[in-house]
Amino acid sequence: MPGHSLIGLLLLGVSILYFFKRYFSLPRGFPRNIPIVPVHIQIYDALRGLSRLDVYNLRVRQLIEEYGAIGLWREGKWQVFITKPNHICQVLRDKTGSLERIGSYHRTPGSVRAQVFGVNIIDSDGDLHDQFSKIIKPGIQRPHDFTSVISRSSQLALKLLEMQAAMGEDAVPVRESIFEWAAFVFGESFLDLEFDRMNFSDFNSQKTLSAQHRTALGRLKDMFPFLDQLPWTWKVTRQASKRFSNLEAMLIEHTRRGFGRPRAPGCEDKLIHRMNRALEQGTLSDFHYRSNLKQLFIAGTENVESALMSGMFELAKQPELQARLHSELTDMLPQEYSERDLKQLPLLSAFMYEVFRLYPPLVVLGNRRTKETYKLGDDIVLPPGIVVCRNVYGLHTDPEVWSDATVFNPERWGKDMATINRAFRREQAAGRFIPFGLHARKCLGSAFALTEFQIGVCELVRAAEWALPTGYEFSFGGGALLAPANCRFKFRKRE
Repeated sequence: MPGHSLIGLLLLGVSILYFFKRYFSLPRGFPRNIPIVPVHIQIYDALRGLSRLDVYNLRVRQLIEEYGAIGLWREGKWQVFITKPNHICQVLRDKTGSLERIGSYHRTPGSVRAQVFGVNIIDSDGDLHDQFSKIIKPGIQRPHDFTSVISRSSQLALKLLEMQAAMGEDAVPVRESIFEWAAFVFGESFLDLEFDRMNFSDFNSQKTLSAQHRTALGRLKDMFPFLDQLPWTWKVTRQASKRFSNLEAMLIEHTRRGFGRPRAPGCEDKLIHRMNRALEQGTLSDFHYRSNLKQLFIAGTENVESALMSGMFELAKQPELQARLHSELTDMLPQEYSERDLKQLPLLSAFMYEVFRLYPPLVVLGNRRTKETYKLGDDIVLPPGIVVCRNVYGLHTDPEVWSDATVFNPERWGKDMATINRAFRREQAAGRFIPFGLHARKCLGSAFALTEFQIGVCELVRAAEWALPTGYEFSFGGGALLAPANCRFKFRKRE
């Protein structure tokens, strides 16, 4: 009997090893001329809590900069990551039509992210994307009056100063206030409503994802989506699912409250009224309505929230830069200003582009999948069904693409508006600067987001100066977006 038990254990062990070998093996046709990071190394890094940027710098950077692409295990399958500008331009142009756009709903069905984002304008393709665009694009790219954005930004500066007065010598945490500011701006500009006071813990997806990534299980779920398909539900999954359900309920409650009734003349073409009419007329299903509403709210609030925190962090690190920016605003910007006035400020513009270069909110975008055998560049051949991810942070910090790539230096863009604008157009067209994507599928709200960012910086710098507290240790947050973690500053009112 002991011999039979030993044989049984050996057979079980061999079966387990065979299963894992088959499960983790590279798919047929996967390119052998690019490196991979072994799965056991990725699991080890996930278990010890390394951030995605730590993993990139430790495991990925050297290999991807040498070979141009790398294979990583993500979302239960091997995916190809790229950072070279020529590869990125090729993928985003897709002249051969060999790639399809897919989102979490199709990559990881049943996951929390699939629940949140559903099928939306960013990840859709073909006729469905065209249908979404006809409804949504005019509502985002309509002419905007930025008066309320200026007012909300001024209120944000005042609130942070009041918090500093109440907290004495302690540093002020800014994330919740900045998210609230971004949500109010989005609500007024696109949803034609004033939000009630936001509950940060319930409605900020990055807060939810960061909490999930603080657990080993939460980090492993990014690698193994089947963990959400088991007969039981993990506590971390229940918590995330509940918070995202609360977000959807909040958005539906607020937008349906004034269903079909613009608050003022001229608001009929705002995004929400176009979506509501499409829902009533049957050209937008309830599922697609909810999916787009959540996606647009999260993208329209949390990207600019992350960028503004990153910009504030750099200004706190560099008081001389903060002083120069204040001088430019004092000398060149009228007290009551317009969007056109902002476009005449070279240091503000260069600072903005440098923030989005070194701190691109979306670190990784993986919404392209090969429909057929696909040749990437000169010699990388991908089989059908491979997800191609572009690592924006890796591209923006590649020393072969940008000199002093990890140094924050606004002057790299130029010192006058003509030079800065040329540099922006050149770097974007060449695929070297892609915080908002590229070509026909570039982010629809990028122009609004850049102006919103500029206004936020203007009002903060005009009203206050701030510095890092003693002993502050910089790290990045654990959510999907790139931003400083535990962002706190010491504020002082300008005289």
